[in-house]
Parts: sequence; C-alpha cells; structure tokens
Amino acid sequence: MRTIVVALALAACTPGPSGDAPHALGSSTVVARGSHVYTVNAWDGTLSHLDWRTGATLQLPVGGEPTRVARVGADELWVTLRSERAIAVFDISDDEPRLTARIATGAEPHGVVSTPDGSRVYVAMSQQDAIFEFDGATHERLRTWGVMDDPRWLALHPSGRALFVAHGPDIRPGVVL
Repeated sequence: MRTIVVALALAACTPGPSGDAPHALGSSTVVARGSHVYTVNAWDGTLSHLDWRTGATLQLPVGGEPTRVARVGADELWVTLRSERAIAVFDISDDEPRLTARIATGAEPHGVVSTPDGSRVYVAMSQQDAIFEFDGATHERLRTWGVMDDPRWLALHPSGRALFVAHGPDIRPGVVL
C-alpha cells in the first residue's frame, strides 16, 4: 500500500519549467523540492525523504503525530506536530534534512501553508478554533484569527489575498483573509 501512495505522490510532484515542483498553496502531507520528495507519517512519527533520481530514502524521527508539511521559502520545511503542540522546522538546503527549530503553538496544530516566497506561514489550530500567521523568517507569531468548528485544512489563493479554511469533521469552507 505504501508503494502505491508514494507512486501517486511522485506523480503529483512533476517538476515545472524551473526544474522544481510548483509551490503548494494548500495543506498537504507531501511536498517536493527538486528531486526530493518529503512526506509526513503520523503513525511512525517520521518525516520521509525520498530522492526520486537515486531512489535513496531516509526516515527522520520528528516527534508526536506529524500531520502536515509545507515548504517555506526555498530551504525550509515546517511540519505540524499535533501531539507535541509544536511545529518542527527543517533546513532542506543540503541532501539530508536537518531539524533547526521547534515552534511552540498550543493545542493541535494541523494544516500548514506558506506564501510562495516564504514570508508568511499559516497554521490551522484545530483545538483552539484559530488560524495563526507566522513570519517565515523569524518564526514569530504575527496575527491570530478566530474560526469555528475545528479548522484543519488551509488553501492560499494564488494572489495571496485570501486564505481558505476547511473544518472537520465535515468539510465546510470559510475565508479568513
């Protein structure tokens, strides 16, 4: 089953004209950068790293319940850790991702998405009924929006002027920006 999931993930990560996958504008369990694909595994508490050119794989322990991952700027990944009430930040400028920071967030960070330039990162705080906005460079929390009903999934409009939020357990969209 995992092989099928990885194959589907790779098919979705086709490089664009620059040789890099397009920047994801929605919460995801998979992101790509060049020939590298990263995915979270909540059951094992890991971040999986695959170089699709060489076939090399690496499992990095990240902690409790990694739920979503976002590429932030050119060289960072942010991974939400639901059971640790935190975000793990990885430097991906080299071939092997390196944990560089943990950002305390509060109860159950779930979805995460960043602007294409990495200047802003948005995190859905499912048990706090809130969306947090972070500065992508300093990791400082800038703003908070109250939303109802267990926000989990985020999508940023390509213009950067609207952030869409879907709620669990049944998905109902809303807009916060």
